[in-house]
Amino acid sequence: MEWPRALDHAKDVRLLLQPCCERVEIAGSLRRLRAEVNDIEFVAQPKMQPFDMLNARLADMVAHHWLYPGPASKNMKRPPMGPRYYRLAIPIGGTEDRLQLDIFAVLPPADFGVIFTIRTGSAEFSHWLVTEALRKGMKVQDGQLFRIHRDEQPWRFEKIPCPEEPDFFRALGIEYVHPSSRQQPATMSTGTGE
Repeated sequence: MEWPRALDHAKDVRLLLQPCCERVEIAGSLRRLRAEVNDIEFVAQPKMQPFDMLNARLADMVAHHWLYPGPASKNMKRPPMGPRYYRLAIPIGGTEDRLQLDIFAVLPPADFGVIFTIRTGSAEFSHWLVTEALRKGMKVQDGQLFRIHRDEQPWRFEKIPCPEEPDFFRALGIEYVHPSSRQQPATMSTGTGE
């Protein structure tokens, strides 16, 4: 789907999700400004009081056919429906066409900055970042960044807080890279600011 049309759908869904989230941001290829978009991705921090309000809202949206369960996984299991990852589908107009919607929930102790960076992608860019972290004695795991203290037995993992994307890049010693420049690892060395 063309970027402007996909962005319109994303904005509509975001408005529906905002009341149940502390924060919800568009990620993926839409955020990278790709001309053609195959799916819509969000990173969302749910409101958790008195319960996980995002989970309840999405279940309600599926029950009322505002959203549909997404495509099955490669092993033909039912699509994920939370609490950390939701694969859904947005109906397109009055047709049977649907656009895949992926929502990545930031639940404690995960950091928004880590998940938002990784889910903005591209896949090659995210893989490169995770590899750079390992090369520099760090590890990305469960939406968090850790420094690995290999001189201690057993190894000790020290969490490096990354509430925002710039914190994640800074911790890795990499200049911030604008989302539209996050396509291939070869273009990542300059960083363009945002």
